[in-house]
Formats: sequence, C-alpha cells, structure tokens
Amino acid sequence: MGIRLGGLGCSGDRIAPIPRFPVRPLKFDGSRWLAAPPDFVWDRLIDPEVLRQSIRGCESMKVTGEGAYIASLKLRFGPVSASFDGRLSLGDIVDNRRYTITFEGIGGIAGFGRGTADVRLEPESEGTRLLYTVEAQIGGKLSRVGQPFVNRIARRMIEDFFTRFERIIRHEAAAPIASRP
Repeated sequence: MGIRLGGLGCSGDRIAPIPRFPVRPLKFDGSRWLAAPPDFVWDRLIDPEVLRQSIRGCESMKVTGEGAYIASLKLRFGPVSASFDGRLSLGDIVDNRRYTITFEGIGGIAGFGRGTADVRLEPESEGTRLLYTVEAQIGGKLSRVGQPFVNRIARRMIEDFFTRFERIIRHEAAAPIASRP
C-alpha cells in the first residue's frame, strides 16, 4: 500500500510507503569537557574505530568513502531487541572545530532511527568543550512504546556514546607520547 506521488510536483510515478506506526521526533543537547586539546579530540571524532567503540552495540563500522561509514548494531530497547544496519556520514566539516553526522539505521520490524548530530569543539581551560545537538526520529515498533520511555532510551544511548568517547580520550591522552599514533 502506498501513496502515488505522480502529478504532485514530483517527477515520475513513484510510490511512497505509508508509515504503519507514528514517527516520534527526539531532540537532545549537551556538552562535555574533555582533558585534551581540540585537535586531539577531533582526530578521535573522525576515527571509525573510536566511533565504533563509542556506539553501544556496534559490532562493525566500515569506511565506504571519505566521511562515510556503514555500521551493524545489536541493540535492546526494553522489550524490543533487534539488529540494525546503518549508514553514517559526516558533513558541514570545519576541521578541528565542528561537523554534522547524519545517521540512519533500519532494524527490520523493530523499526528505524534517523537523524543528525551537530558536534562542535571549543578550546577551554586546558582542554576542549564538546557541544552537541542531536535531532532524531524513530519509527516502527520502537515508536509504539511511550514517549517518556523512548526519551529515556535515546538519552541513555547519547550519554553512553559520550561517556565511552570520553573514556577513550582520557585513556589515549594519558598514554606516553611515544605510544600515540
């Protein structure tokens, strides 16, 4: 079942699927102080292995082009557990200062997630302030659970990402200079 788009200012006679479940919008922002200079933090923000280690449930992350990745995740959201295949891409890049990461993942009947995260780095008292704004949408079975539950899970995933990322920064920044890549 779908909606025919031909004649509505769209080219061709494409069929757009009708969503079966509501799509829930999410928006979060925050910041973290990291005990490392912006260029050090930046190098980790664009490193696919560091990104993989920072994303809960991420089993693999492969580079598909400059600033483009595919990832596989296994996640559990309360009663729903699923494997997700996703794409990530970096855009609006200003080296050592900011980027936007666009992400989308599909988990079969469990649903999907997609969105953007704007990430900025600001030098601050012997370290770096990492600021972020995440806007996302979820759909499918995931969207059927209550909004407070969805918000808690999303907030926990975001916080978990930055906690893991911060741990990596702390560990690598503490390593002797000779052992750094």
